[in-house]
Amino acid sequence: MGITWTGLVTTQSDFTAIGTGSWNFVQLVTPSRFRVKQGTAESFVKNGQLCLDNSYPYNSVTFPADASSTTLADAPSNALSSNSQALDSVNALDSFGTWLMYLPPGSDSRYVPIRKIKWFWHGVASRSTTAPYTWSMTSSPTDCGWSYDGEKYPAHPEWSVAVSNNDGDSYIISTP
Repeated sequence: MGITWTGLVTTQSDFTAIGTGSWNFVQLVTPSRFRVKQGTAESFVKNGQLCLDNSYPYNSVTFPADASSTTLADAPSNALSSNSQALDSVNALDSFGTWLMYLPPGSDSRYVPIRKIKWFWHGVASRSTTAPYTWSMTSSPTDCGWSYDGEKYPAHPEWSVAVSNNDGDSYIISTP
């Protein structure tokens, strides 16, 4: 489960004398992840926070604004384990905002948000309680979606914390 998106930006010919400019994607995520580990409920430490998704720009790449398109993808995941002493179940419902950002040509230019899509991913999985401790997905494989409202020039993305794919063990015991 995941999403692919395609971006294409062209600098108007009036400005190409000083360069083509460039563009990239920025992705923010609001995680909502929970797990049960050896019978104890735990919550991801960054739940509910608006976080930069791994890097700025997204995937650490920038593209020339020369009318060539680029397609990127994201497939959120949650680490599982076959270890009998590890996880019992996991539940994730992550919400994303992905901005297409344009940098006009010129030495004093700043990135401008051009478009934004919103999307989400949801997954629930449980591990059997006997060997060989197999996992089964109890949510629908199509429990994801996206929206684009046609808004041009959305507000700049803002975040104060980042989340990375290496944050998989950043959980705390949940309190009722």
